Amino acid sequence: MTAAPGTAGVTVKTVSVGQGGAAGFSAGVPAENGSPVTLPVTLTAGQTLSVPVTFSPAAPGGVTGSVGFVTDAAHFPVIASA
Repeated sequence: MTAAPGTAGVTVKTVSVGQGGAAGFSAGVPAENGSPVTLPVTLTAGQTLSVPVTFSPAAPGGVTGSVGFVTDAAHFPVIASA
């Protein structure tokens, strides 16, 4: 996740992993610049927060999942990459 360009910071309060009806997804410890952080954490413009997500399937086949961020911004643009 990358804070959008601008002047205001954003506080990330929680990170969650949605399993989409399938077990096997988990999120690791969030990190900022490679160092583990404890939530909540405030990001300034352009700063990144990495959240490792692991999927360990129990059986072959397609599944869906999601990663969600709760922030203090009403309309926070998130840039996510995989």
